Amino acid sequence: MKYILLLLLMPVYQAFGQQIITIDNCYMWARENYPNLKHAQIRKEISDLQKENSHIGYLPRVLLNGQATYQSDVTGIGLALPNISIPAVSKDQYKAYAEIRQTIWDGGLAYAGTQLEEAVLQNDLNRLEVEIYKLNEQVSQAFFTILAVDK
Repeated sequence: MKYILLLLLMPVYQAFGQQIITIDNCYMWARENYPNLKHAQIRKEISDLQKENSHIGYLPRVLLNGQATYQSDVTGIGLALPNISIPAVSKDQYKAYAEIRQTIWDGGLAYAGTQLEEAVLQNDLNRLEVEIYKLNEQVSQAFFTILAVDK
């Protein structure tokens, strides 16, 4: 009976064992739960989309325009000339046209825009690394303070 009771209590004893936590685990958990890291991935995707959009300016654009007008009164020439007939101007007018525009050369503006976007992205990522470095300092300080208090 004693052996059965001992065998039943042995798994319970191991269930209450303590997990060993290293400073590397703390760094990893802090990095995983840092909210700005998730924003960094979104920022990279936004930067990629903006770089793609800068090249769209070279694609041709088609503009279609139309206009219809009606005048209640039009001017007429009340002059009668022999052998010349002057037709009366119609009160309604219609106009429709299409424009095709394509940028051939923009003076390097699209390229400069992609370079600027890349520089801003690198600046944001470097700022994030500085924040993570500060976070690691705080984790280290808390970890070693807990170790000192334990001893």
